[in-house]
Amino acid sequence: MGIFDKLFGKDTAKTVSKKVEGTKTTTKVSAPSTDLRMFIDQNEAGVILEVASEAMQTLGAKLNEISEEAYMNGYNWEVLINYYLTQKYPQLLHGLTTDPEAEKYIASYAGVKADEKAAELLDVLQQFITDEAGLCVFVKNYQNEIEWD
Repeated sequence: MGIFDKLFGKDTAKTVSKKVEGTKTTTKVSAPSTDLRMFIDQNEAGVILEVASEAMQTLGAKLNEISEEAYMNGYNWEVLINYYLTQKYPQLLHGLTTDPEAEKYIASYAGVKADEKAAELLDVLQQFITDEAGLCVFVKNYQNEIEWD
């Protein structure tokens, strides 16, 4: 069973693979219960985290209470996620391109197996942002080492 099968079920994995073969087709696969989703477009795949949603704003406010510098817009989510990946999943940084915006964090991979890398990143980020207590502990423990925007 591949990573798509594990994350999204067998039928979704087939649909995503089929659409990747088409030209300029974008497929969005949502991760359950967050504002995090995956996209696939020809030779590029990645994740988008909608940080302006009510749920993410609430989570961001909690992180800002822990660290005054942690104003959680897309830029600081990039800083936090990159730091987390450096500490826990450095292999996911290889080939990762990020393009944060005020209301979004966007990360992508290009080329062969981009969809597999993006699916793994989606899984890691899903776990990271839905474990509120763990995320708060991480920020508390590393707030002075993280180079906030």
